[in-house]
Amino acid sequence: MNRRLVILTEIIAPYRIPVFNVLARRAGLNLHVIFLAETDEALRQWRVYKNEICFSYQVLPSWRWRAGKSCLLINRGLWPALRKVSPEVIICGGYNYPASWEALLWARHHRAEFVLWSESNGQDARAGRAWVESLKAYFLRRCDGFVVPGKSAFEYLRSLGSAEASISTAPNAVDNSLFAAEAQETRACAAEFRDKMKLPSRFISLLAVWCRKKVFLISSMLMPNWRAACDRRWAWCSRAMVSPERDWRNSRKGSARGRSVFQDSRKGKIWLACMGSRKLWFYRRTATHGVWW
Repeated sequence: MNRRLVILTEIIAPYRIPVFNVLARRAGLNLHVIFLAETDEALRQWRVYKNEICFSYQVLPSWRWRAGKSCLLINRGLWPALRKVSPEVIICGGYNYPASWEALLWARHHRAEFVLWSESNGQDARAGRAWVESLKAYFLRRCDGFVVPGKSAFEYLRSLGSAEASISTAPNAVDNSLFAAEAQETRACAAEFRDKMKLPSRFISLLAVWCRKKVFLISSMLMPNWRAACDRRWAWCSRAMVSPERDWRNSRKGSARGRSVFQDSRKGKIWLACMGSRKLWFYRRTATHGVWW
């Protein structure tokens, strides 16, 4: 008998689609994914590859409101969606949406197991408001279990009082077969691809989240040592798959989406732009060096 599982998460992230596809094929599991929104264009400039989705899913009607760095996402139709599937287990991505609290309440009323999927860690920026921390502690105490991607998130939940035995680690993953196949094809015609994309013969590809904290860390760690070793034939190519501080990026550099611009490494300039997931392997396999952050 298949166990009914619902995963509740915010948006359709391209890198999650292969993971959910694999889960859907797993024997003994009946998966249904509920997305709170299709995407968030203010923070994510990626394509949603719906044609690759091979699992049962739905996107709830939503309304999003922003004020500064704060964001409120309101949904309707969650309870009817849960009633239709009648899940035995709910895995909820985060606790900062009203829908997360709705799902917790539904699980308690219908005696379903409720698991928090958390990627938060102790280094995340927080305002430290007492009422927020109190609500967080209340939410965590009512979870039956937890899923985290790694040690930092694991230790953070432990520091908040969650039992170690209740925390499971599910590392972030990618579709290795897809990347391997496309990378092999790219390597076979690397020179042609570099010419088509106007890439220099040698460059360093940086795949990272574009945010102020990481850019400063990357610059301080890499630039003094690597730039000194480069001559004028080298160029830096920084590719960011997501850009959570889009406004800050655009105010400094202008909108770089879709451009191919390279600066001389000795001038200390780095071009950053959003790059769709389907082009990542090209830059990985044609770059002389890679930095993954």
